Amino acid sequence: MANMFVIAECCSDKLKDLLPYVCKFHGQAAFFDVPLHSNFFHASNAGSQYDLRKIFDGTLVKHRPGDAVTYVDNHDTVPGQSVQSWVEKRFKLQAYALILLRGFGHPCVFYGDLYPNRECYSEDTSEGLKMLMHVRKEFAYGRTVDYFAHRNCIGFVRLGDDQGPGCVVAVSNGIGFRRHAIRMNVGRQLAEKAIYRNVMGEWADVTVSTDGWGLFVCRPNGVNVWVRDIDVD
Repeated sequence: MANMFVIAECCSDKLKDLLPYVCKFHGQAAFFDVPLHSNFFHASNAGSQYDLRKIFDGTLVKHRPGDAVTYVDNHDTVPGQSVQSWVEKRFKLQAYALILLRGFGHPCVFYGDLYPNRECYSEDTSEGLKMLMHVRKEFAYGRTVDYFAHRNCIGFVRLGDDQGPGCVVAVSNGIGFRRHAIRMNVGRQLAEKAIYRNVMGEWADVTVSTDGWGLFVCRPNGVNVWVRDIDVD
């Protein structure tokens, strides 16, 4: 029994409604972070009008990360279901990067985004999600440092630790051809003029300075993930 992971559900997107139940369980059960899903849903519909710096406002994972099961979509949010609030494809991978790679909460991947089905499957989403899951397993270790600098592009760094290497992530909801660049630090101990490779397949790799700083460019309305070149090989 001690090794069981218990999840509870309270279908409210208001943090004030969740917290009394969360506190009652004293950490013995984690709760689906419905407010975070709601933020993802609104972000996916608002496009570039949504301020990404506020994506975690009012969420369970921000206030009690150990009690939060983070998710992007599930069987209830699919179009036509009881709480239809489907996160649109244009923001799907950005949302998954934010729950899989930041190191907070207990992320849950929806089968409908990963495996072929007649309800909601997208091959592009599935392939991108598989890469994000691979990065989580191999490169998402250590402390998280956020760089929430622009309303349409935010980033963060996982600094790595004894368990594994870190990564650099940027997500955008921008439009057109405008690129955003975020100056982020990968950690002085891992710098040494290292080259960071973009595993999402677009935009150039980044060479960081000896003190760990690099300028990471994110493609519009997408997600980029960089890992140290030596770790890839």
